[in-house]
Amino acid sequence: MSKVENAVLIWGPVSSEGINYLRFQGKEVVVCENRPYLLGLIHNKPLLEKEGFRIVYCPDNAIGHLFYKNAVREVVLFCRKEKGIIKGISGSLYVWLLAKLHSLPVKIFQQAEINWDKIKDLNASTLEGNLMVEPGNIEPVEFEAIEL
Repeated sequence: MSKVENAVLIWGPVSSEGINYLRFQGKEVVVCENRPYLLGLIHNKPLLEKEGFRIVYCPDNAIGHLFYKNAVREVVLFCRKEKGIIKGISGSLYVWLLAKLHSLPVKIFQQAEINWDKIKDLNASTLEGNLMVEPGNIEPVEFEAIEL
């Protein structure tokens, strides 16, 4: 991540409308893992690589460092709209607040539809469906959405 500069950071399941926008913003895109569902790695990374973007993977807990280093010039959030309210996946508010704290522009696009049956990681205890913690230390996680 030390070579990241002037990148666009995306958060949430990228849509075709968002890909079209990103084409005009440069080829370096920061893709976060988007825990607990790993949407960044499962959905965004393969899609953007197929479209020819240079992907910089960033763990969710390290994005603040990219903002601190002024490596990000813009944030693009992928959210959904329900009854006039914009709702983002877990972490969307945090990313939006970081962008505002660092005076960065934030664009919001409609998120892609996700086939939840194909998602192996429904909480932070797994990685690609493999259990990474002791079974007794797992607590259920419900689907989370915030209003922006």
